[in-house]
Amino acid sequence: MRFSIMKGLAAALVAVVASTPALAREDFCLNSDGSINKTATKGYRKIEDNRSAGTMKRINGIWFSQTRNPFTGQVSYLWEVYEGRGAQAGLYSYWNTVCDQIGCSRWYQGTGLWAVQGTVRRFSGMRIVSDLERDHFCQLLDGALSDNNSIWTTAAGAQYRRVNKVGDLP
Repeated sequence: MRFSIMKGLAAALVAVVASTPALAREDFCLNSDGSINKTATKGYRKIEDNRSAGTMKRINGIWFSQTRNPFTGQVSYLWEVYEGRGAQAGLYSYWNTVCDQIGCSRWYQGTGLWAVQGTVRRFSGMRIVSDLERDHFCQLLDGALSDNNSIWTTAAGAQYRRVNKVGDLP
């Protein structure tokens, strides 16, 4: 009897530990020399602690942008995935390829975290990105969503369009 109680408690403990997030935090920003950027890290954590769940739910999805370089003739195609709902809220990933007259480069991709505050009419926040070139690189986010939730316009005037999957063009 005692053995079966201990076995049951051990199984319950394993289930609790397995369902809790890892103790290591990934929500930090690094400088180019690899040291922790305390100011940016504090800023991200403050935004994340007070994030606007409703705005993040509206942003949730895949956003596409393309940027033309008039000097080289290259075009960058970028798909960004913002998870804004449920247990995955706050996860970020991107896929990018650059094309010219000859063809397209290999795919670049990265992952990270994101959070915003504000409303769909005006929001700001940060994302933390890691990829082959950058480790815990922090970037500012801002913008507004269109009435039908299909266009994201940044304060600088850049536009992202909602698409159904990575690789789709609007």
